[in-house]
Amino acid sequence: MDVVNAYTNFSGRMRRRHFWIFSILLWLASVAFMTVFGGSPNDGMGFIRPYRFDGAGIFGFVAGIAVFAATLAVHVKRWHDRDKSWPWTLLLFVPIIGWIWILIECGFLDGTAGANRFGSSPKPVG
Repeated sequence: MDVVNAYTNFSGRMRRRHFWIFSILLWLASVAFMTVFGGSPNDGMGFIRPYRFDGAGIFGFVAGIAVFAATLAVHVKRWHDRDKSWPWTLLLFVPIIGWIWILIECGFLDGTAGANRFGSSPKPVG
């Protein structure tokens, strides 16, 4: 799976291995943006500071939106591999229980074997 497709396309399916790789890359990008644009864990909003509207603040805000959209694309495709539709991605907004559910379902359980309603299996046969 190519990187651009993984982060921008909401259709299709994603293997568990690719889910982990692309999720870790997104996490690293988030950490890098927080470091570069002055976010701290104590401000409660990460690197998006409402009182800072200079060039770095605006760029940091736009970068945060891009990382969030890419995260949604990765999660939607992984849910598709589990033969579930996009609303399951809303579990991202349920603290603790939703995150644990996503971790187990998307991170550890295998996708449906063969084709499902979201496309053919991304896992090679054999």
